[in-house]
Amino acid sequence: MSFIQFIKSKSFFVNLGLGALFVVVVIWGIFKYLDVFTNHGETITVPDLTGLTISELESFLEDKELKYAVSDSIYNSKEPKGSILEQNPAPNTLVKSNRTIYIKINALGDETVKIPNLQDLSQRLAIDKITRSRLKLGKVIPKPSEYAGYILGWEVNGKQIEPGTPIKIGTTVNIMVGAGQTGELVAIPYLINMTYDEANQTLGNIGLNVGAASFDSLTVFTSEDSAAAKIFKQIPYPSAYNALNMGGVVNIWLTKDTSKVQFNKSLKDSLDKALQESSQP
Repeated sequence: MSFIQFIKSKSFFVNLGLGALFVVVVIWGIFKYLDVFTNHGETITVPDLTGLTISELESFLEDKELKYAVSDSIYNSKEPKGSILEQNPAPNTLVKSNRTIYIKINALGDETVKIPNLQDLSQRLAIDKITRSRLKLGKVIPKPSEYAGYILGWEVNGKQIEPGTPIKIGTTVNIMVGAGQTGELVAIPYLINMTYDEANQTLGNIGLNVGAASFDSLTVFTSEDSAAAKIFKQIPYPSAYNALNMGGVVNIWLTKDTSKVQFNKSLKDSLDKALQESSQP
């Protein structure tokens, strides 16, 4: 039988039909397999995991056909330790079952920094190093010394700390500064409209300290309120002719009620100028 006769025969068309049917069945089988393998049309809504701890997360995801992996650990002092801060995919995203959710958790320990070496630095440079290290300046304690204005030592919670020792970020560091001849007087700066930290820094720069700090009970309730409150009264009063011995204290009153804060810019400018002139050799 010739080729032309074969393709015109009934046998050819039967074989052709069977071959076509086989191809259709194979293609259908492949797509059916893929549907089953990939759970086609079956999705899960990703829940909001933020705020949960790892132990809570394991039981929370147990019946949700989702997995998790920790992608990073970062430090956030405002959130509970070990809690979930971020997730990917985001909440309410549709995903397949057994999808891995990548999470960032809050570090279990406090973030620390190594205390810098302040020995023999000038007072201004030492304060700059403390603040750059995300530590807080505490008291500036004058000590009789021929090296006036230079750091003689420092302490944390009443203890001497070696340079390079890890301490919690935000820890208060007191510094001992050479006071030169005893009885050295320091003019009192203008602190009105400053926060507690700003006043502490300003006084520390010239060898004075914050004494009693009274917060307005009608406007200050939280630590955030305390940090934002402004000084509306100080004693001793600021004056270019009113001075304290180095290491002396200034008592302050703070509030979040802006109507109580009577800021006098011209007085501040004149006092700043007088203080600057008095500090020049």
